[in-house]
Amino acid sequence: MKVVHFTSLHNRYDTRVFYKQCCHLAKEYDTTLIVADGKGNETLNNVKILDVGKLAGLKNRILKTNRKIKDLAISLDADIYQFHDPELNLVAKQLIKQGKKLVYDAHENAPVQILANGNYTLGARLKSVGIKYIENSTAKNLSAVVTATSEIADRYKEFNANVIVLRNYPLQSEFVALKQWELRKDVIVYVGGISKHRGIFEILKAIEDTEIKFLLAGIFQPSSLHDKLKQEKGWKNVEFLGMLPRLEVVKLLNSSKIGMLNLYPTPNHKISLPIKMFEYMLAGLATIYSDIPKWNTIMSEAKGGLKVDPYNVNSIKKAIHHLLDNQEEAKNLGLQARSAVLSNYIWENEVNNLLELYKQII
Repeated sequence: MKVVHFTSLHNRYDTRVFYKQCCHLAKEYDTTLIVADGKGNETLNNVKILDVGKLAGLKNRILKTNRKIKDLAISLDADIYQFHDPELNLVAKQLIKQGKKLVYDAHENAPVQILANGNYTLGARLKSVGIKYIENSTAKNLSAVVTATSEIADRYKEFNANVIVLRNYPLQSEFVALKQWELRKDVIVYVGGISKHRGIFEILKAIEDTEIKFLLAGIFQPSSLHDKLKQEKGWKNVEFLGMLPRLEVVKLLNSSKIGMLNLYPTPNHKISLPIKMFEYMLAGLATIYSDIPKWNTIMSEAKGGLKVDPYNVNSIKKAIHHLLDNQEEAKNLGLQARSAVLSNYIWENEVNNLLELYKQII
């Protein structure tokens, strides 16, 4: 059976798209991933990666990139196609007219995400309404919808009877061996998108009058944020590592002690299951996390970290100092967190739902 995944926005090595889905599917099926990053074609882990080239701007992507993806997808004549970006619903509609079986992987609740962080401009509201309409109208004709959370799944059940949840749990195979706590660095670490609403300013303020080292890996959103952060007093404590390959991310977490997850409680964050939370836990880090009910349930059961008010610099500062000053407690929190993930939150168990879905569709 031939399977084709396609994305116009995600990195070709995106953890959810490539490593968690395509690489697992390639063990059973002829699997191709279509991307649009301008880095050329390659084959990795038995997944054929085909690149249609990179074009900047939403207009170019919709008018030109989408057409290239559609033409290439049709030429591959797959049994199942799965796509990963809201704007690709337009491509999905055309493939469905060709008699193809389409699956949408809704990573986020896109209409809500657009309005997140207080972005209620007229342009944002129109974009949110437009994407909601396109997604809903396409969903009626899809073979299935895959979602990252149960809340997103509930939205699509109104339009499609075949909806499953593939929670964004970590890959156990990436975190096989833990580095001894005593050999780790006394640092705090954050991996992922870097933005105001992910609490970056509060972390910097919490460490500005200390010698605490902050290892920061990811991409600034927007890119201009980097210059603003450099003006913060706490930036002197930062070692900025940029966007790291997966192996380097694993190495970074495996050599650190405290993971930072003080995202603001935006509508999208409230229903999310951040992969970084589970990766911190699986790597044996003690996690400082925001007071968000969905996260509280997981972390309180795991006994894996300390809860903070993400807006309260003093709350964050106290939590950091407490864990660094109480190493045995921090170590135990990390071990308990890892045990909880191994028991309940592993991708290798989750992916079976995708394999069953494909068999059902065929």
